[in-house]
Amino acid sequence: MRNLVGNPLYREDSQEPTHSEVYWYDDANRLTEFKRGDLEDDYSDVKTYTTDANLTQRNAWTLDALGNWDEFIKRTNNTTITEPRTNNKANEYATIDPDGSGGASPITLAHDHNGNLTFDGNWTYDYDIENRMTRVRKGTDIYAEYHYDALGRRIRKVIPSGRPDEGTWTYVVNELWQVVSEYHTVSSTTTHIRRYVHAGQSAYVDDHVAMWDMTGPKFYYYHADAQFCTVAMTDDTGAVNEYYVTDPYGKAVTYNGSWGSPQATSRIGNPFMHQGLWLDGECGKYQNRNREFLPTLGRFAQRDLPQYSNGRVNYAALELSPLKYLDPDGRISILGAIIRQLGVKPQPPPPFLPPQQPQPPPPNYGDNFVFCLNNLANCLGNANSARGGCMAGVGPFCGLHCALNFPDDPGCVAGCIIVEADKCDKKYNTDKQTCHVGYNDCLKGGVVME
Repeated sequence: MRNLVGNPLYREDSQEPTHSEVYWYDDANRLTEFKRGDLEDDYSDVKTYTTDANLTQRNAWTLDALGNWDEFIKRTNNTTITEPRTNNKANEYATIDPDGSGGASPITLAHDHNGNLTFDGNWTYDYDIENRMTRVRKGTDIYAEYHYDALGRRIRKVIPSGRPDEGTWTYVVNELWQVVSEYHTVSSTTTHIRRYVHAGQSAYVDDHVAMWDMTGPKFYYYHADAQFCTVAMTDDTGAVNEYYVTDPYGKAVTYNGSWGSPQATSRIGNPFMHQGLWLDGECGKYQNRNREFLPTLGRFAQRDLPQYSNGRVNYAALELSPLKYLDPDGRISILGAIIRQLGVKPQPPPPFLPPQQPQPPPPNYGDNFVFCLNNLANCLGNANSARGGCMAGVGPFCGLHCALNFPDDPGCVAGCIIVEADKCDKKYNTDKQTCHVGYNDCLKGGVVME
């Protein structure tokens, strides 16, 4: 049931009535409270809170005019904690008091000069020059490292030895930024772990259909709600293998097919949870393609790329109305009703532009000469970008090729990479030569420096 502006008012769970939810909003249509439990007969509130000690019973948010959480209230297992927060002039969270007046010291958060969150009181985050998260750690202990291709798509995760899911996880990502295959390498052995099937090109990019466990092999099928949050996975017999319950900002609990054995991550390897996004189980964040989303903070770790497109705060997510909006690529929120009808594809981020120092005006060489020079620069830049994309694709291509055709040949990947990388370099050099030939022809057209 929704109000006149499309905000959901309640959610009745027919499978587990004690998991039903009720929602409240302020005059700006921002979510301010939600409760979980048995619904009143008129759906206006809950009669009793859920008795599941693993689930949130109530959340409430006190929001400032810009959308920062001034206060966050959490009730779980009949215990309520009020969490005051402060922010600085850049709307970065400065401190969080984890238990209000309970005696614990407030946590001081940290950000780098680009506004990226580097410490949230528990995890430390590192970034590359394009503000992409590259490492998650606690102190000096690394929990995960992330690698990207030339287009900004995450294609590899490395989990250090001794940690759950240790090894190198390589992802085959299509042009829509959807993961379609997943490989796991540990102790020099690469295994094709999973394949994913997504809805057609006219559908929403995170409308997932099936997961094929290659180690079984076994098919699992996705069941999602109106916001594309995964609620259950069934196998090819129709039996439910897992249930999922997520809070409005993505905190997830996973159950087995009998609503038992609750845990934070999937036991069958399903990574897609809140709004169909990829959950990184090693630290509980969501990979939202161009940015990382943190359920504990209810916001992104990095600033908004288009600057304030998600509201008045650069870190705000989903217009502070996560039951109404969707964000397929971490850059802009879109009404879920529109997405469900039209489908939306993620777009690559704009190129990183480092700050430029003022430069003296260039000498006047003539308009045609400058035109030729610019064409040369563009041509060489495109050649270099093409080489970068070619090289980035070598690893996943070789891994897939060798795993499918020569699974018992440990030298296959290394040999394949050498051959394919040489092809990339030859094409790159050919493209550069073509650029120079066209540049010389341009200059021969009567261009002289003035």
